Amino acid sequence: MKMPDEFRRKPGQPLSRRRFMGQASCAAVSAIPLLNTILNLKMAGSVAAAEPGTVERSVIGFLVNRRAELEHQAGLLEQRLERLALGATDLPGLVAEIGAFLGRAVALEGRRGDALAVHAPLSDPATAAAVGRYLTGARSAALRVRLPGPRPGAGEAGALVLLGDRPPSELERVAVERIAGLLALELAREEAVRRARDAARRAEAMPGAGPPWVVLVARQITAGADPPVEQRESTRRELRLLAPVRRMVLRGDAESLELRLVLSANDDPGALALAGRIAAFLERPVAVSRPFVAAGDRPAAEAEARATLEAVEALAEVVATEPARGVSVRYVWRAEVFRPEMVPFEFLSPDIEKIKASMEQHIAESGEPMSIPGVRFHKEPIVSSRRVA
Repeated sequence: MKMPDEFRRKPGQPLSRRRFMGQASCAAVSAIPLLNTILNLKMAGSVAAAEPGTVERSVIGFLVNRRAELEHQAGLLEQRLERLALGATDLPGLVAEIGAFLGRAVALEGRRGDALAVHAPLSDPATAAAVGRYLTGARSAALRVRLPGPRPGAGEAGALVLLGDRPPSELERVAVERIAGLLALELAREEAVRRARDAARRAEAMPGAGPPWVVLVARQITAGADPPVEQRESTRRELRLLAPVRRMVLRGDAESLELRLVLSANDDPGALALAGRIAAFLERPVAVSRPFVAAGDRPAAEAEARATLEAVEALAEVVATEPARGVSVRYVWRAEVFRPEMVPFEFLSPDIEKIKASMEQHIAESGEPMSIPGVRFHKEPIVSSRRVA
């Protein structure tokens, strides 16, 4: 860096305070507060009496050594994180180590800004308040460092966030910049492990809460929208949070044209309640198959749901036309039971005619009606009269 002429020292010229500070600032390091303190204490003494060249070399050496010390401390944090990662420590454990090393609240955010891990050191009570504000939606931060994506053009993998009102120190800035790549690598590794586990479970994995089960099918890639793979992966991650694994299993991957899920219909008749939540989350039509109880029937149920979805999409493309002149159209509501097993109990009524026919048949055969659960048979007297001659 070129030093301004006003700060250059002429031969024999004494080293003034202003020229001394100018030389320090031109060294491009933010150690001026410490240098001010040294200057205030020593200007009248040894510093003022020293040779200007000696003072200049001492200041530059001090600044270089200070930067080296910061890099050394950041390297220690990096080494700790590497050892923990090799020991299979998860992301919350790594974030806790960062927070403990820096002595402040730290958060790790995902690609869409969701909090993956948050840590508040117990040594500072103020960090708990900072975490509380962060988790309640106040996403302001002292420092937010973006994590690089797994490959060029993939976007950012997330962010490392320093929480609280205290401005970040020089060590914190150096340290988080140094460990950003390591955290991005750990995010990519966890994602790869999750994909491998999903691929291993996809063969015939069924929700543990069934049978019965149903298959839900929705479009993952539509004609008018083809989101990037990273966005599809993010959608699939959030979709898994709608229900536990024992009630829902997501099949396929981000490359598939469809979203295919197997839902448990054990405590949710037809899994319609969960299917409604999925449709609201995706903001697109979904199709549900009829319930089945054998895992081997899943392909047929999936084909049924796919055919239903295609039929719904075809109906959506029908264009309404105006009726001919003189012709009016009036719409009335009709009820049709297409899945009797899903009708709520309060809308069910016994078939009295069938019960009566069964009773008369068994009385004719054995003299008594057949026992039917929930039905009680009794004799009623019928009084008749006839004319007596």
